[in-house]
Amino acid sequence: MAYTLPKLLGQQPVSRRNFVIGSLETLATAALASYPYRAMGITYQDQLPDYIISNGKIVGTVVKRVNENADNQIYIIAMAHRTGGKSAEYVPRVQREIYRICEYIYLKRNVNLVLGEGENSDMEYKRNTTNAILRLQLGQKNTSDMLKNPSDLTLERVLRDDSLVKDTPYGKTDINAVALLHLNYFVNLQGAENWRLQKLVLQNAHLEEYKLWNHIVEFKTGVLLQNIPEIIDREIKAERSENRSAIVTSGLSHMDEMYRFLDEKRIVVKPVSKEDLVKINLDIPGINDQIINLLIKGINEPLELLQQGYGITIIFPTTASEKFPFFLPEELRSK
Repeated sequence: MAYTLPKLLGQQPVSRRNFVIGSLETLATAALASYPYRAMGITYQDQLPDYIISNGKIVGTVVKRVNENADNQIYIIAMAHRTGGKSAEYVPRVQREIYRICEYIYLKRNVNLVLGEGENSDMEYKRNTTNAILRLQLGQKNTSDMLKNPSDLTLERVLRDDSLVKDTPYGKTDINAVALLHLNYFVNLQGAENWRLQKLVLQNAHLEEYKLWNHIVEFKTGVLLQNIPEIIDREIKAERSENRSAIVTSGLSHMDEMYRFLDEKRIVVKPVSKEDLVKINLDIPGINDQIINLLIKGINEPLELLQQGYGITIIFPTTASEKFPFFLPEELRSK
């Protein structure tokens, strides 16, 4: 008997032996997490497996690797948002799986830097205040025990709770996996987003032409990737990160651009035409000439992460693979 992942991924089933070994490794790593081996920079396992197992379940699958043997790795985890509609019911489950994937990488690979989508690189985020609010909210709901060793059931219940919010530079938003990871493990939660481009995307979400809105999103995704090496350098110099690897969460809708940038090894975003530029709402506080010039000129430059020898791994939560297969790499969508 084999324990299989979604057949659409077209990958080999996990044997009973490997399934059990993976589960035992996860338990052993969690037990060892408080020992000095982490402080010494020793990793318990060097190669991230194709399947990530937590509590006896496959929570994520690697769908793309570039420079997999590089010492410094960027782990990009596809993320789903609570945007309403039929997909909303699956999002807390996806977020729970993201939490477990991040936890696995943190414990296995000693990666303590998490660059969360929506967390930008230019504006200070008052995490201490937010953490205090969240702890109070969790305590009032009798779920404070989750801060010690959360069960999957408790995690998903909290991630479904619309009354739990966190502050961001763009206002309050629902609690997500990386915010809980930050609370439980005190990982270094930062961002690589350009807040001006993030604001431009949000304020133009009403655009009737989806293709034009997606064009703006391409700029945001490209700049985010190019910002990552600089953010890592900053965190290393500030002694907030232990190595040059990082976890990055990025929305499912950005995956196509991610694949293209990786395949081409360049960030290529075409300029916005004059005809389209007038359709975009640029009358937004913070949108300056630098952003407008970026839209007019476009981007065509080498992918800095690959230039600096980083490896890049893209991971899909299991539920995202099952419910949103159209965001997988094209070669996996029909399998």
